[in-house]
Amino acid sequence: MIRGGSPMVYDQSRTAQFDVLPKYAAEMRWVDMPNCLCFHLCNAWEEPTTGEVVVIGSCMTPPDSVLNECNKCLKSILFTGEINKFIFDDSRYGGEPYFVPSDSNSTKEDNSYILTFMHDEKMLESKMLIVNAANMQLKPIVKLPSRVPYDFHGTFINSSGLQSQA
Repeated sequence: MIRGGSPMVYDQSRTAQFDVLPKYAAEMRWVDMPNCLCFHLCNAWEEPTTGEVVVIGSCMTPPDSVLNECNKCLKSILFTGEINKFIFDDSRYGGEPYFVPSDSNSTKEDNSYILTFMHDEKMLESKMLIVNAANMQLKPIVKLPSRVPYDFHGTFINSSGLQSQA
């Protein structure tokens, strides 16, 4: 970082991994993520009917790019290996995704939305994107009045949560 580079370095000779700690087990399960640098996992859950573990996170492409070049959100179902992607258009890069349930009574955890900030390097404008977590399709876009930095972290709470902190 002193030299102006990324605080993370991609090593092609190694395979990226993340771990899953089962609820009722003492040992972690390591999951390989070849040709990937997934630096921020935002949510994971187990599907009640199938037992599948679903993970949503931010990944870099190419894996050795600097932190401000995150151009996709991934949803990975660990048991099947299925990966669904929401990819930003050319010259557009996103920040930290935030997972928001759409219905607290739903039995499917991906009955939810992913909120993320995106900056367009060509148009020099920032937007907040709303992505359907079930199918990774874009929903409404909110154009923002000023630039949002790539490392911006968002926390969203409802009014009762805010009042409880007073």
